[in-house]
Amino acid sequence: MKIKEMSIKESREKLFADPKFQAFLKVKIDAAEKFLATADLSAMRKNVKKE
Repeated sequence: MKIKEMSIKESREKLFADPKFQAFLKVKIDAAEKFLATADLSAMRKNVKKE
């Protein structure tokens, strides 16, 4: 079991060290932040309309 856990950890470290994967993550994180900011704004607008 220990060998399998180690190989998973090593493969994860290799994946996160890959510049292509880092670029992919950055795109996904930026998109998520933009979505959350938009959702916050729309929620704020709905609250303003109710008042």
